[in-house]
Amino acid sequence: MTAKEKARELVKKFMPHAHYYTHDLAPKYQMDGEQKENAEYCAEIAVSEIIESIKKIHNGMTWSERKQVIDRNVGLRYWEDVKKEIEKL
Repeated sequence: MTAKEKARELVKKFMPHAHYYTHDLAPKYQMDGEQKENAEYCAEIAVSEIIESIKKIHNGMTWSERKQVIDRNVGLRYWEDVKKEIEKL
């Protein structure tokens, strides 16, 4: 799955939980826009937590261990790309 696809998937998963409460006179498009913005914010927080966890794991490794992980797994770069895609939405 590309970073862009993952970004969209995460935002979609957060949509039902990113309610926007307003008075009854607010137009529906305004409510939907705020809900999507809230979902994007939640997805960005989740991805930031993943990135920080990966960095903490890498910080506890020697350079040679870190290089092996980086060579096999580009996880940190992937999640940083996902975060950028969320910011573009």
